[in-house]
Amino acid sequence: MATTPYFVLSPNTILSAFGLLRGSDRIEPTPRDNWRDARVDVIIPALNEASNIALCLAALKRQTMPPRKVVLVDDGSTDATVEVARAFCELHNIDLVTIKRRTPIGKTPTVKRQARELDSDVQFILDADTVLESENYIARTVEELYKSAGVASVCGTVLPLRARDRRVWMQSDEIRALARKNESLAPAARRWWDDWSRGVTNLYREVLYLYLQRFIYRGQCAFFGTIANPVGCAVAYRRQYVEDLFDHFTPRFGDNLTNSEDIFIGFAMLDKGYRNVQLTDVYARTVEPPLHRLPRQVYLWSSSFLQSCYYFDPLVKSPLRGIRRALYGWLHSRPFRAAFQAPAAAAAGHGGTLGTAFPGSWAPRPVVYRESIDEDAAPRDTSAGTPTRDRRRVAEPYRQAFGRERTLAYGRPAGWILLMSAMEKVFFPTTLIVLILLRNWDGLMLTVTAETAVGVAALVAVMKGKRLQYLVKGILAAPIRYAMMLSDTVTMGRFALDVWVRNDRRWRK
Repeated sequence: MATTPYFVLSPNTILSAFGLLRGSDRIEPTPRDNWRDARVDVIIPALNEASNIALCLAALKRQTMPPRKVVLVDDGSTDATVEVARAFCELHNIDLVTIKRRTPIGKTPTVKRQARELDSDVQFILDADTVLESENYIARTVEELYKSAGVASVCGTVLPLRARDRRVWMQSDEIRALARKNESLAPAARRWWDDWSRGVTNLYREVLYLYLQRFIYRGQCAFFGTIANPVGCAVAYRRQYVEDLFDHFTPRFGDNLTNSEDIFIGFAMLDKGYRNVQLTDVYARTVEPPLHRLPRQVYLWSSSFLQSCYYFDPLVKSPLRGIRRALYGWLHSRPFRAAFQAPAAAAAGHGGTLGTAFPGSWAPRPVVYRESIDEDAAPRDTSAGTPTRDRRRVAEPYRQAFGRERTLAYGRPAGWILLMSAMEKVFFPTTLIVLILLRNWDGLMLTVTAETAVGVAALVAVMKGKRLQYLVKGILAAPIRYAMMLSDTVTMGRFALDVWVRNDRRWRK
């Protein structure tokens, strides 16, 4: 969740609004494969999640599309995470595979190794502190994943797991059965100060999540068919795409890729020409960090976004490439040549050309789109003497050529999202700091007040039926949002120091 619009009236907000007004690609997908036949494996990375793993598994048990295999990867926990998971799965007849490490190595290597070791079609990553609120969450994400070959990842709408949500799940039949068998393994109620600390974080994150997912991401999906990256706590990936991704990058970077695997994977998929889709009709809830740990978590997300922008520089610069090609095409258009080149050539006494001013490497090369044909839909027809196959066109919305070579040459439409996010991430906090340094308190108050008012108004507009409630929440969350924004300038400063001064690629992990 690092690529968020810091300033409500940001370029990304304008892009999203335009996307919602413009509407989605109207091509109806005609997928070749049936999503109901997909082999789905659920991977649950966990580190000291004894208090949450039973809730996660209880929600997983209720899914309408049960996974073929559930793999719990314990990343060096020092609590009873594995014991609770095994007891729950034994009680409810869930086939669980556990992998227990002696020391933590991180979530990114876990995703990589399971993508290589399993042979599933879909790799569903589910954090141990996340509850699938919608019982058809896996089914809907897999269905959407199979609509187009260009869709690499699908996630639903993610919201914070509140204290009252936790109490409801603790009273579920699955958890009560576990408590009757062994009360020490059942998740315990939290202490009031822990609930209070997480409640403050939940207030801030809920306001941010709802604004992002119900407006910004919806507009991006409508306009570009993708968001920057999936929300990694509950996401379905095409396993083969993930395996290919790590086969490409691991020899170059090893396992030390990023501070947040979902952001890196999302960027890498866009770089290849694939898409990351978010659904608005299924929900998951995840445990947010307590208030004192929130700055550290925001640092991890923010630094991962900056790392990914550095890794995928040509992708981020896609809009600049597009503007350059458009300018080149306009300068070589017939009206321009007739209006400017011919008079200049006549005055000079020779034929004029812009070829020396604008090198040929700028000229766009022809794009070759491969027709998607299902040649296995029917047997051969040899009646005419020449073997043929019935050919069925496989339609795909937002169709574009795949491959990193095309990204290097032309960029990607989704690059607009990344460039706009990077610009507002840097320029808006910088503007606030400049106003503070100049002691322009009137300008600072006017900027903060106007921006908060517009942001709260946008949130209230999309929260029909709960507008008064979210009016209050939006106002209360504003100070936390600005505090996180200003603290993020430290992340950007450290990143700039590492990259441009120290030439250090360890990324301060």
